[in-house]
Parts: sequence; structure tokens; C-alpha cells
Amino acid sequence: MGKLRVFIVIFLIIIVGFFLVFALLRFRNEKAISGSNNQTQNSIINNQETQSPEDDKSILEIIGDFLGIDSGGESSEEGSTTSTTQDSVSTQGQISYSIRNFEQNSFCNQYQGADCIDKTSDCSLLVENLDNQITGIFEIKFIFSNPSNQELSSAILDYSISSGKNQTFTSSFNIQGQEANQDISCSYATLTIPEKII
Repeated sequence: MGKLRVFIVIFLIIIVGFFLVFALLRFRNEKAISGSNNQTQNSIINNQETQSPEDDKSILEIIGDFLGIDSGGESSEEGSTTSTTQDSVSTQGQISYSIRNFEQNSFCNQYQGADCIDKTSDCSLLVENLDNQITGIFEIKFIFSNPSNQELSSAILDYSISSGKNQTFTSSFNIQGQEANQDISCSYATLTIPEKII
């Protein structure tokens, strides 16, 4: 008997809740109809477009919300699937190139006894643009140094090299006096290499 009474009470609550919701919806509809007589067709369309999502609930969903019963519908957060679109990130990078045939030579132009008092040092290399599309500026710095690795002179050269082509970079350094009577070495550094979007 106890279970039957509980069932009857729950049933009566559902019936009462149903009629309350039905009366509420009817009152809302009558109010909307009376108000719409003073509006134009355009305002009716706007009201339909801006209608609250709660007005679109079915009677069963409203009764379920009123009684705290899950109607079985999926929530907008859990039932929906979210797709994430990752924008491709463009990065700037150097084009492909090669440096080869690096050569350095020094020769004495004038001797004073056994000492060289006038010396010239030459430095050269070949730069090749390996990219098949990009033409750009290549910049090379030549550095002439003494045995103590002290920089004596430097030169910066730049050339525009077309795709698939190569260019020889050459620099010379002349030194006179007592400093000429020492070994002169040459090194290089790449300062500018063309870039493209990778």
C-alpha cells in the first residue's frame, strides 16, 4: 500500500504539473496573439528570428525541467561534437644553396732581402642558388687575418643569383711594410641568403 500511495502522489504531481505548464503556455500564446495585432509582418518575422530557445522546447521537455526529470535529450555541450580547425602556419626560411670551391692564395710582390714587404692575398668561392623558383641577393663577407687571428681587413660582396645559377665571389687584400712578412689567412661568412615562405 505504501508504494501504491507514493505512485499515486507522483502521478498526481505529474498531472498537476502538466496542467500548470499547459495553462502557462496557453496564457503565453494568447498574450503573443493579442500583441501581434499591433505589429507589422516585418516585426513578426523579427520576433520569430529572435525567439528564445526556451520557447522551442517541447511540452515533455518543459514538464521534465519542472519536475527535475531527465527527458532523455542530449545536452548541447555533451551531445554536440566540436571540430577544431588549425590554421596552417607559414614560416619564412632560407632557400637551398651551396658554397664550394673555396680558395685562398697569397704571393709576395716585393722583397727586401729575405723579407716580404709587399704582399697580396686573394680569396674566392662559388655560390650556387639551388632553388628552382627564387632569384635573390647573396651577401658574403671575406675576412683577412694574421697568424694571431687578428682581423687585418674585410670586404663584403653581394650578387643577385637567379634560380639554378651560380656566381663566383672574389676579394683581394694588399698589405705592405713589415706586416707583409707574415702569413695572411682568409675566411668568409654568409651575411644574406634569400628567403621564401615554406
